[in-house]
Amino acid sequence: MRGEVASWPLPPGRPDRLGEYRLLGLLEEDGRGSVYLAESAAGVRVALTVVNVRLPQGRQVRGRFVREVEAVRGVVVPGVAGVVSAAVVEGVPVVAGELVGGESLGQVVTRGGPLRGEMLVRVAAETVAALAGLHAAGVVHGSFGPDRVLLGPDGVRVTGVWVARALGAAGVGGPVGVAGFVAPEQVAGFVAGPAGDVFGWAATVVFAATGVMFSGGSGPDLSGVPEPLRGWLPACLDGDPGRRPSANEVMFALSRAVHGHPGQAVHGLPGPAAHPPFGPAGGSGMVQGAPFAPQGASFGPRDGLVTHPSAGPQGRPAVQSPFTPQAAAPRRSRWPWAAGVAGVLVLVLSATVAVNLLNGEEAAEGTRQNVTAGTAAALAVPPSTAPASPGSDFGTPLWTATLSDPWVQSVTIAEAGGVPIVAAAGDEGTVDLLRLDTGKAAVSPIKAHKGKIYDLAVTAHGGRSVLLSGSEDKTVRRWDLATGDPVGQPVKSDYEVFTIGALDLGGRKIAAVESGGDWLLELDGSDLASLPITPSRCAGPSAFGTLDDRLVKVCPDADSAVGVWDVRTDERIGAAGWGSGKPVLDLALGTVGGQPVIVTGCEDGIVRRWDLATGNPLRGPIVGHESTVSGVAVTRLAGRPVIVSYSNHPDSTIRVWDWETGVPVGTPIRLEITGTSMAVAEVGGMVTVVLGSTDGKLSAWKLGTP
Repeated sequence: MRGEVASWPLPPGRPDRLGEYRLLGLLEEDGRGSVYLAESAAGVRVALTVVNVRLPQGRQVRGRFVREVEAVRGVVVPGVAGVVSAAVVEGVPVVAGELVGGESLGQVVTRGGPLRGEMLVRVAAETVAALAGLHAAGVVHGSFGPDRVLLGPDGVRVTGVWVARALGAAGVGGPVGVAGFVAPEQVAGFVAGPAGDVFGWAATVVFAATGVMFSGGSGPDLSGVPEPLRGWLPACLDGDPGRRPSANEVMFALSRAVHGHPGQAVHGLPGPAAHPPFGPAGGSGMVQGAPFAPQGASFGPRDGLVTHPSAGPQGRPAVQSPFTPQAAAPRRSRWPWAAGVAGVLVLVLSATVAVNLLNGEEAAEGTRQNVTAGTAAALAVPPSTAPASPGSDFGTPLWTATLSDPWVQSVTIAEAGGVPIVAAAGDEGTVDLLRLDTGKAAVSPIKAHKGKIYDLAVTAHGGRSVLLSGSEDKTVRRWDLATGDPVGQPVKSDYEVFTIGALDLGGRKIAAVESGGDWLLELDGSDLASLPITPSRCAGPSAFGTLDDRLVKVCPDADSAVGVWDVRTDERIGAAGWGSGKPVLDLALGTVGGQPVIVTGCEDGIVRRWDLATGNPLRGPIVGHESTVSGVAVTRLAGRPVIVSYSNHPDSTIRVWDWETGVPVGTPIRLEITGTSMAVAEVGGMVTVVLGSTDGKLSAWKLGTP
């Protein structure tokens, strides 16, 4: 249980047991259901939701309800209250959920008035990050509103993820929620999609900022809403779901703005209103985040029970480098909520890496690449006219390893002392180094950082392989990949470190780092020296690289148009913005037949190929995934270039595609995990894919001969 949760006594005549649970008290109740404080036979306390509906007889309908709730239970996203179990008791749907202390957003606003300044931005950023994480995992909330947001002593939590999905599967029709927070397409009877969640989020932010429900018409009065929120809300409330930005786009924009990019007045936000810290008011605020909303507009106590509401910058200034060598412990973040945003950021970025470990040999002269990359490492793949063949080893599981931290944030593969090593970073600051061939630990786990590790990269330096790690503790650190020993001193930034690319510029070893802007760190010498460059324009996953001897960064902008930027000059290279217009969840750089290319994995479940130098599409889109593509990589099988991609629930597969034809190669590898970060490598005559997951595990499969 997180925080203290008070409850009302059970009303007279109510049973004190329901199935395996003992009912200890009533948390809340309205016309659609009741939520009880309950305890399992094992002594675990939960929030037990009993829906006021009786499901039709027959195992098929009731089985669908349980299966849909169980599917959501397997999705673990930071900032989202978990589901424990589901059952149908005497025809009534019952769901046990994680017990979370605190008050709903509706109660807080009703009691203390609209949120202001940092508190408003915090709630908006953490909730949209939670939605982005759900969407990346293939889950739509479907009934988001102020009653689904809990403000507790340990932060902001989103609840009720199972409601729309499970009740819809069980045949309980109609939108779940209250007018003002339900998207127009849902009111019209269409199935809820990610865009509907974005509408509900924006309407919730309007309510939090003004205390008034959004009613459409000429739009809400946003004069009191600070930037960057104000600029995003009208688009999120657009009546056409196709014109709304994705939760991923909004999350990136808010995160980058709050991290203090020059020219953005986030640090000048007005101070918070006179709200107490999150948590029970006067020791009596309650509740855990039941999924139901009252059927009217009143947001106060009703019938003696506490209920929930239903509710390009121009002329950039010169900037100073945020990095300084340091050995002391990092300072506490100015933005305590940012960890929640960044925890989901890495899930969405998926830090995909493809590397060629052909016994350390260079690519053949005829295929030498003119693009190299850092975070999404480039692979020179020769062209071929023969069809890609999966071979008998395709999809064979190699191993599954349990790592030190409960959530895998980033994975990369490199060679150290002739041994292929998988480096995996977790959400509690630990790096595990495993042998790729066996999945066994190569050295003891490294307690590398005091916070989440967002990205890893590997460079050859001083005759050894050096691992770079960047973290929410605002440091870049280096490690000997063979021994796990630290190399040099940590380097401290003023901001959290999101992306690292290890590059070679004219014989100089460089780390390109995204941290409150884009920065270069010189790797030669005993310590890192920073070379300040311009801040980033990106609003999505990014990769550093070199293109024709120019240091570039590839990423989508706020309109999901992918661009290539010269990092030193901040000039766009090639087209003025290209792409499908669909939010990009991951990208990978590579060279196929001497041509620099980029592969994008998109929210619409489509994999796309592009000419990196011109921005022109290469062949058609690749369709096959049934949910968001969370990771992509370029490699080769049987001498032919291929793309490796994965998506989470409901598709839950790793798929391989022929580069030239876009047709599937082999049978999809079915996943029973929620993936977070993928790496692909050619090692010992075998192409191997490794995937980290939300349950702290790392799994490897064979794909075939290169």
